[in-house]
Amino acid sequence: MRYMFEMTLHKVHINIPFEVTVTVVLKKQSKRLETKTEPKVSKENSVADFADEKLTLMSTVQREKATKKFKDRTGNLIVQVTKGDNKRSVGIVQLNLVDYIDKANAPTKNGQLQQVKLDKCPDPKAYVEFTVRSVLVSANATGAETISLGS
Repeated sequence: MRYMFEMTLHKVHINIPFEVTVTVVLKKQSKRLETKTEPKVSKENSVADFADEKLTLMSTVQREKATKKFKDRTGNLIVQVTKGDNKRSVGIVQLNLVDYIDKANAPTKNGQLQQVKLDKCPDPKAYVEFTVRSVLVSANATGAETISLGS
């Protein structure tokens, strides 16, 4: 089955003692999408507002034959900061795209606002706000995975 996953990035909340620009990378295997918006955060303003920027990913999702459950399709959301010429990762969120697929008689996160704590972050209270929507594109899809930037 082929699905389109559309991530809407709302905000990153992170305390940093100096002014930096923030970017977010959606990474799945060797593919990566990076936000075009680069909001600033500082000691006075700890919210990076991404103004609902969208990142779109097409992915083939398979079911296990025996259990009929979807196989995991994991990716990472990586928060990076840039000060001058130095860019570094300051937090990560691991995602399972299968969690955003509507399933019969099962809870789903499809279209729900997520506030997820950043792992591996120097600010223990840092989190990212986003929404993911999935749409079934083809029930019998095979072939290479594609990834693209949304507008």
